Amino acid sequence: FFLRGQGGALRPRGAGARVGGLPLHMAREGRARPAPCFRMLAKLLAAAIWTAGCPVEGNRLKAFRRRGKQHPCGKQHPLPGDEHRIVSIADLHGDFERALSLLKALGLVNKVANDKNYNTMDDLWTGGKTRLVQLGDVLDRGRHGRLLYLFLWRLQDQAVKHKGEVILLIGNHELMMTRGQVQDRFADYLDWCTYVMEEETCEDSYKAQEEQSDLGFTLTPEDELQYKCKDVKKEGQVLIADEPKTCHRRAWRITTAKDSTGEMGSEFRRRVLDGRIKMLHEEPSAGLLFVHGGLTPETLDYMDRNAKDLTDQYSVVEAINRRVQDLFRPDGDLSKSNPLVSEEDPSGPAWTRVADDQQGWAMQWHRRKKAENKANGGNGSKQEEAAPSPKERCESIMQVLARTGATTMVIGHNRQLDGIARTKCGGHVVLTDTTISSGFPQRGNLMALEVTEPHDGNKQEDWVVYPALDQPDRRCVPLSSLVGQEEA
Repeated sequence: FFLRGQGGALRPRGAGARVGGLPLHMAREGRARPAPCFRMLAKLLAAAIWTAGCPVEGNRLKAFRRRGKQHPCGKQHPLPGDEHRIVSIADLHGDFERALSLLKALGLVNKVANDKNYNTMDDLWTGGKTRLVQLGDVLDRGRHGRLLYLFLWRLQDQAVKHKGEVILLIGNHELMMTRGQVQDRFADYLDWCTYVMEEETCEDSYKAQEEQSDLGFTLTPEDELQYKCKDVKKEGQVLIADEPKTCHRRAWRITTAKDSTGEMGSEFRRRVLDGRIKMLHEEPSAGLLFVHGGLTPETLDYMDRNAKDLTDQYSVVEAINRRVQDLFRPDGDLSKSNPLVSEEDPSGPAWTRVADDQQGWAMQWHRRKKAENKANGGNGSKQEEAAPSPKERCESIMQVLARTGATTMVIGHNRQLDGIARTKCGGHVVLTDTTISSGFPQRGNLMALEVTEPHDGNKQEDWVVYPALDQPDRRCVPLSSLVGQEEA
C-alpha cells in the first residue's frame, strides 16, 4: 500500500511496485487470465466437486453438505419456504468467508455465491420466507467489513422478493463508524485498503503494511488518478492524503448532514430510516427480543421521560426504534450525549453488557458510580460493593422482558471465548456471540439460533446450531438444555 521512496519519504505503492513481474497498477487493471475454455472446465470441475460433497470451504462443513437438507440434529431441516422459521446470527466482525459459510450451511444463501458474483445474482437468497436477524457488529476486527455490508444489503433486498426478511441490527461498532471513529485497535490494514483499491491489489500490497505512517506524502498526477477514495460522493471525494484510514472514515461518517458524504454511511442511514436496520427487533409470537448488547430499565426510563409521545403510541420496542431513526436523520444527533447511542452510558442497547459478570455492565456501572462519588466529595472506595450482583441484573432483565412482553432476550456483543453459546437468568437471556470472526486471535464456532415459532398446534422449537462441528451430537442442541449448564 505504501513504500519508502528516496530519502525515506512515503509514497503510495503505485506504478513502481510490481506484482508477478507486472507494475501493480497493470496487475490490478488487467491480470493475465486463463483462456475461456479452461475457465469453463474449471467451473464444471468445481460444480462436480460440490455435488460430490467435497469440502470446498473446509473439512468440517463436508458432513453437513452431505446431509443435504437434513437438520444437524438428524431431524428434517425446515424447508426454505417455511414462514415460521426464525434464524439469528451474532457478531460477524469483517469475516466474509466464515459468514458466507454459515449462511450457506443454514440454507439461506445460494451455494454458488462468492465474493465475486454475489452482486450479480438474482437468486442469492434461498431462505424462502425465513426471517434472518443479524445482531450487529458486522464490521471492524476482520478485513471484509465493507464487503460484508454490501453483501448483506443485497441479501436483504433479495429476501423481500421471496417473501423472506433480513433484519440488520445496530451494534456498537456501527455507531462508532457512523461517528467517524476508525480506531487502530479495531481495524485491519486490509480493511482500510479496500476503501481505496480492489481487494486483490490490497492483498498484493499487504507486505507493505509496515510502511504505514501518519506522515503526509506527495502524490504524482498519475497517482492522483489512481488512488481516489471509494464510496465517497463526488463533492466530497478526496485522496488518501494524510493517513490510510481517511477513506475508511469518510465512507462511513454521517455524524451531521454536512459530514454525510460517505456512500456507505448514507446507505446505512437510508436503511435505518426505512426500518431495515434498527436497534431492536421483536418476534412476539415466539416471545423473542433481539438486541446487540441488551435492553435495560435505564433505557426504558429514558424513553418514558424523553419520548412519551412515542411510548404512548407504540410498543416500547417500536418506540425505541423510531427514536433512533430520529437520531439518524440529517437534523438528528448521533453524538455521545444521547444514552441510546452513547458509549459513555453503560445502559445503552448497543453498548451494555447486561449478562457479562466479569467485565460488562457491573464494571461500567461501578466506574460511573465511583466517579459520581468522587465528584460529590467522596473517595469512591465504597462504591465497589455497590456493583449489581448477577441476581440484581437478572431481576432488571426480567423487568424489561415483562415490559416488552417477551420471554427471552437474544444478544451478541458478549464474546464467548470457547465458541459455545450460553444462557443466563434461567434461560431468559441467550448469549450468541461465539467469536465467529478470524479477526480475533481465538476464533470460535460458526453458530446460529434457529427457532420455529408455534403454529397449527405445533409447539415452538428452539435450537442452537453449530453446522461445522466435527461431533454430530453437538451440531444441534436444544436451547432448553443450556439452562442447566448456567454458572451460579
